[in-house]
Amino acid sequence: MDKNPKKVVGEFKKAQDRIRELEAEIERIRDISERKILEQSLKESEERYRQLIESQNDSIYVLFNRKFEIINKKFSDMFKLTLEDVNDPDFDFIDLVAPKSRFLVEDRVRKLAQGIKLEPKYEFTALSRDNKEIEVEASVSYIKYKDGIGVLGIVQDISERKQLEKQLLQAQKLEGIGRLAGGIAHDFNNILTSIIGYVGLINIKIPVDDPCRDYIQQILKASDRATTLVQQLLAFSRKAITKPRIINLNTVIKNFSKMLQRILGEDIEFEFIPGPDIDNIKADPVQIEQIIMNLAVNSRDAMPQGGKLSIETKTCLLDEKYVHKYPYVKAGPYVLMMFSDTGSGMNEETLSKIFEPFFTTKTNGEGTGLGLSMVYGITRQSGGHITCYSEVNQGTIFKIYLPLVDEPADNIASSPELAVFPTGTETILVVEDDMTVREMIVDILTQSGYQVLVASSGNETLSIWERKANEIDLLITDVVMPGMSGSELAKRLSQKKPQLKVLYMSGYTLRVISQYDMEGEDIAFIQKPFNATDLTIKIREVLDT
Repeated sequence: MDKNPKKVVGEFKKAQDRIRELEAEIERIRDISERKILEQSLKESEERYRQLIESQNDSIYVLFNRKFEIINKKFSDMFKLTLEDVNDPDFDFIDLVAPKSRFLVEDRVRKLAQGIKLEPKYEFTALSRDNKEIEVEASVSYIKYKDGIGVLGIVQDISERKQLEKQLLQAQKLEGIGRLAGGIAHDFNNILTSIIGYVGLINIKIPVDDPCRDYIQQILKASDRATTLVQQLLAFSRKAITKPRIINLNTVIKNFSKMLQRILGEDIEFEFIPGPDIDNIKADPVQIEQIIMNLAVNSRDAMPQGGKLSIETKTCLLDEKYVHKYPYVKAGPYVLMMFSDTGSGMNEETLSKIFEPFFTTKTNGEGTGLGLSMVYGITRQSGGHITCYSEVNQGTIFKIYLPLVDEPADNIASSPELAVFPTGTETILVVEDDMTVREMIVDILTQSGYQVLVASSGNETLSIWERKANEIDLLITDVVMPGMSGSELAKRLSQKKPQLKVLYMSGYTLRVISQYDMEGEDIAFIQKPFNATDLTIKIREVLDT
């Protein structure tokens, strides 16, 4: 049956409208599905990104409008805060910057706002929420974020590296000062040797009742004080001649305790806590006593109202972890000697300078500033390591680590009393490159009855040796000379005449000495500066042995 054409057209239009509605519904469903897929994809992407930054060992953040939008767990752990903390309306990123670095960081923010290109890496001191300062290195890049520019940053804790750099700088500074001090002390030793030697000769020649003897005694006293200063400089520069022995630290401290108590005075309590079964060390016992005395004097001066000084010893092991902190220290077993006092303590600035020569906190005339530098030098020369911890009004702790040795302790006998200014008739060959010292030695030996041959260098000595070898009973030579060292010269001459006796002299020891085992017990040595009596006694001792 035929339908009305108008009705058919109307139904067709309705069908078209319905189709369009269905198409619109399908499109809406498709949009929702795509959006859902997009949202899911974005969510998964964000999760992957979050997992990525959470897995990093460095602290990572995104900063936008002075607020942290994203921080990872490492960042939270470093600064002791959470995302909720940084989302607080009152929180500003500058709160995590130490006051001394805030100008630097704020200046970068200003320059960035002005469009100035900045270095992506920079260092500053950060501040955690528990007020702990952290040395950090920040590496930043600038990214499009929301409706502006955000900062993507990676922060590394470089506190340990900074500490190592500081230690290295301090060690290099002390090493440089040490080389300078050693060179000055060596030259000054030669001058003092001449002064003391000639004054000693005058002292012997003039009558006992001559009024000039008083002047001579004052010159000798001044020379003694100068000699002490030189020895302290040499100890700091680790160029002092040592006589190492196998010793037990507990025994040395115990024997020195009575003198320590006199040094400290009655108002300071002294306590010695010896570790049980302390192993032995190899060091010069006189130098160890100098360490003890200098640290005790420092403690006494830090406790003018009285207090307590404790010395404790024990055996310990410095492992690789400790060596990583102090790279110039060798890992292994050590004996620790620890000084603890209840004195006034030191601030960080003072603490950084205590081992430098001539640095002192005492008033003029109360100290030379060489005590702790000598302690430092002796410790290092003995193969050891020294640290100091101190706080103002909280006392001071010095820790001295000396490498132990698996050997029995030596029996250290006292030197026998010898006659003053002994004489002789033997022939002595003197080799000294310093003219003043050389002439002074010749004068002393000539007046003591010896036959003297003189040379200023190794080559000149060899020339004399070719003519006079059979007559020479003793070679006296400086250790360090231009061209040929005294040790090399003695070795060459001893090969030609094995029975030749040798007496070395020097103001300090250098690497050449240790290369030829010149610190052994069989080596005859006299240290500059020396006087006429010391020299003639030593010569007689060598010739008669």
